[in-house]
Amino acid sequence: MRYGVTILGNHHSTRALITSLIADGIKPDLLVTLSAEARGKVSIAAGASDLADWCREQGIAVHECRGYRLISDQDRAFFAEHQFDVGVCTDWQHLLPEHVLDVFADGVFGFHGSLMRFPNGRGRSPFNWSLRLGGSSIFHNCFRYTTGADDGEVFNTTEIPIAAEDQIADLQFKALMDSRITIRRLLQAHRAGDLKLTPQPEAASVWLPKLTPEDSRLQFRAMGVDMVLNLVRASSRPFAGAYAQVGNGEPLRLWRARRYDGPFDPAWDAAAPGTVVAAAMGQALIKCLDGLVVATELSVPAEPLAGARFD
Repeated sequence: MRYGVTILGNHHSTRALITSLIADGIKPDLLVTLSAEARGKVSIAAGASDLADWCREQGIAVHECRGYRLISDQDRAFFAEHQFDVGVCTDWQHLLPEHVLDVFADGVFGFHGSLMRFPNGRGRSPFNWSLRLGGSSIFHNCFRYTTGADDGEVFNTTEIPIAAEDQIADLQFKALMDSRITIRRLLQAHRAGDLKLTPQPEAASVWLPKLTPEDSRLQFRAMGVDMVLNLVRASSRPFAGAYAQVGNGEPLRLWRARRYDGPFDPAWDAAAPGTVVAAAMGQALIKCLDGLVVATELSVPAEPLAGARFD
């Protein structure tokens, strides 16, 4: 069996991508996704469980694999027994192995974007880092996968602006829109036999490490307003949220915040960083190292926090 266009993915964004391709008259031939058993061993956002059945209803073949690494006997046999033209990987939590990449005539393509141009900005959690570091844009790259991380030849790079109020979900949405547009162009170029790729520069690069929920702890005594706001934006939904601790109680999570620019009580000058100097109308005013932030969306009611001090 020969598959022209293969999609590898598990997330609800995979379904959104396939829907847009079908609307453009480019229906994929195959979906490679995790089996129900494999999904039970990893964490995947809601929407993965019905993806395989939905694709079958659309007339798209499905291979439900045994794991992200694609190294089981069944997965190896599947890729060895069939032929493949081009693949698109939308969310896959592991590098694709050589025995899979080698069977795609034009390769497998995916995306990576950060505030730094390739070869810099490779690595983990790039959107989160781009917000944490105060980036004004990301360079969203569509590139051909290799057995290395984010080092393949580039088909297209789109510079996507980051607005001052953008949360991580806003950046993800913009990137998804770019992915849809770019994948359509990629598949059109593939069908026309006109797939032009650009090698990445050979140079030492800045590598981004993986972030965990524990890395989103707010440190008001060591962070200025800009750093606090960037951390809140980068850690908000769909992630676990930036958090602060009062004693041994439950962590307070900040989902949204902004710089405070209203009237200033002189008594606040004496407050230590981390102090909630005022709370009202569901919002909390918190002192940072160099100013005040207003937490506009919190995990607990704001009013009882007045006077509290975060560790």
